[in-house]
Amino acid sequence: MKEYLKNIISDLDLENSVYLMGQLENPFTFMRKCDSFVLSSHYEGQPMVLLEAMTLGMKIIATDIVANRTVLENGKFGLLVENSIRGLEKGLNFIANEENVVQMERFDYYKYNSIAMDNFETCLSK
Repeated sequence: MKEYLKNIISDLDLENSVYLMGQLENPFTFMRKCDSFVLSSHYEGQPMVLLEAMTLGMKIIATDIVANRTVLENGKFGLLVENSIRGLEKGLNFIANEENVVQMERFDYYKYNSIAMDNFETCLSK
């Protein structure tokens, strides 16, 4: 769908705002330059990319599906929106309006890693 998306970006004159990066070996340099992070998935197993965005302290918009809701702790670390085009549109408009921006809690990745390792070690010891 890359060519299709490129045409839409061009038709909407968004070449200086929307970039199709594909898979990057190290996305952090690019992500730091972004105003927000949007995950528009219908399904995710373990959305590692949300953890990466949370580590950078980004404003996050994600569809309200089980995995995203779990990682974002029901909206504690990012805005959960209806899993639809309209839901994403509303979320983007909400984030774009600086009057609406709510300070999300800062993600403590050291604590998260510690808990994950404790859980892993507990599973191994059973």
